[in-house]
Amino acid sequence: MTKEIVQERRNNLEQFSKESYPVIIDFAERLEHSDPSSILLDQEAMSLFVGTVAAFMRAEPVDEETRVWISVRIGYLIGEYLIQKYEGHWGVNLNETSPQYGHYVVFALSPKDKERAFPVDPFEAANEFVNQAPDRDLISLIEEIEAMIQ
Repeated sequence: MTKEIVQERRNNLEQFSKESYPVIIDFAERLEHSDPSSILLDQEAMSLFVGTVAAFMRAEPVDEETRVWISVRIGYLIGEYLIQKYEGHWGVNLNETSPQYGHYVVFALSPKDKERAFPVDPFEAANEFVNQAPDRDLISLIEEIEAMIQ
């Protein structure tokens, strides 16, 4: 990834971050969540919605037409979940030796060491999840990510 693209992403970080909220709310509305905005305001509501998405997606086939659409929504959802649970924030990975260099990531604080923030690429995780065959497990994927943050 070029330094120009990375700088452009840094410049657009605030806009990118704000775009996540309506995407998550729309996703919740489509899954008929009773109070979509609560997901962004309450960690318990977020956890319950992640469970709803996990149950919905477990056996849901994903075709080429919807793959990107679903992946983006699940990426934003994983990101917001980590932000809420681990006092995280969106950022751009500036570590040039990282495979996620230049990607939008969530910097999640370690519960054991509040001085350490782990960069997590929720979209990479979402792509991995969506590309799995049905009987995929979103909860296990998130647990794997959380184990790295510890």
